[in-house]
Amino acid sequence: MTALAGPSAFQKGNKRPLKRWASAFLVAATGAVLCLVLLCSFGFDYQNMAHGGSIDLRNRITGIRLLEKGVDPFHYKWRKGEPSEFCTSTTTSPFPSAKPR
Repeated sequence: MTALAGPSAFQKGNKRPLKRWASAFLVAATGAVLCLVLLCSFGFDYQNMAHGGSIDLRNRITGIRLLEKGVDPFHYKWRKGEPSEFCTSTTTSPFPSAKPR
């Protein structure tokens, strides 16, 4: 039997292969967790969209309508007697979501 030419990389105390494996594992684990979080986020968004529709779009359209009339949409409160296009109710009830003054 012949003896080995020299000690192996692990016997010399070289920890580079272990560090490379650990950093590769850390990158892969982080990527997997981020993918899982992204998939869960898409699932929750899809459930919200399927259940109640896109509420944010309605608020944006109402804000544009107010801007076209020269009204500040950030401080506007809907009152009885005003056009229903300015009411931002989030449900199918006839009552506005903003309390009338």
